[in-house]
This record gives sequence, C-alpha cells and structure tokens, in this order.
Amino acid sequence: MQSQVNSVYTIKFDQSQYGESLYSNGKVYFKSPEYFIFETKSTQVSYKQNFITTINKETNQIIYDDKMLGEISVFDLIYGKEEVFVPSEIMDNGTISNILFDLNNFNMVGSLEVDRFTGEPKKVILRNNSSGKTIITIKQLKIEDNYSVFKIDSSLFEIIDLRE
Repeated sequence: MQSQVNSVYTIKFDQSQYGESLYSNGKVYFKSPEYFIFETKSTQVSYKQNFITTINKETNQIIYDDKMLGEISVFDLIYGKEEVFVPSEIMDNGTISNILFDLNNFNMVGSLEVDRFTGEPKKVILRNNSSGKTIITIKQLKIEDNYSVFKIDSSLFEIIDLRE
C-alpha cells in the first residue's frame, strides 16, 4: 500500500451482527498511512496522525476524537501493519493471495485478499466470537493528488470534542 498513496478507492462495507445488517458505500482517499479520508453521502471520517474527525452531514455534527492506545482500524489491516495482526496462513489462487490472520487481542479472525503481484488490497473479512461478520470490498479508482472532499462551514454544525 505504500506505493498507493494519493489513491482513491470505492469501498463497499457490509456488516452483520446479532441479526442486524448495515450496508454502506463510499470512497476512501489514501494520502499516506497516517492520513486518509472515508466519505459517504452522509458521513465523512478523516484520520490524520491519530486524530479523527467525523462529520455527520445529516445531523450537522462534527466529532473530534483521538485514536485510543491499543485500538486498530481496518486501515491498519489494509496497510499491513505488522503489530496489528498475526498471519496464520497465506494461500495463492491465481492473481489473488488470501492472507488468513488472527487478531488475538480482539477475539477476531479474518482474511485479507490482495493482488498477488501488486499487493493492492481487494477485500477484508472479519469475524468475531459472537457471529458478527464484516466484509469490506475495495476497488481502486485512480491516483489523484488533489481529491476533493466535502467542505463545510463548521459554524453551522454542532461540535462534539471527545479528545482528552
């Protein structure tokens, strides 16, 4: 993923747990391993050097937060940060490699599908002990240095600051 900076991806997010399902589609702009933006029609989440800003366009709220010590994000998995997951098996199938892994500290297992030749992520599947499942399907759109994101006048939004 290091070679994929300034990439814009479409993301399809499917999550099911306790009989409930959540589906979302959006775009992710990867500026660097420490700076990325996820945007849907109703929400924008930006992560920059452990600082998280969530903008809810429907409720006109902005939430500021810090990444907690010991937390991980799906982007940590996609970037392949070694301290995050323990690979248990790698299976090659044509042009796709499927990396099976454990998230021991989170009681989760998963798989990361990547292009065997470029390392580009294609899909992340996570499962937990309570039969929850998350599938994130990734499709690269293009390399774009100046991706345009939703701009707001923050004076029109309620500000919630959760930083310590």
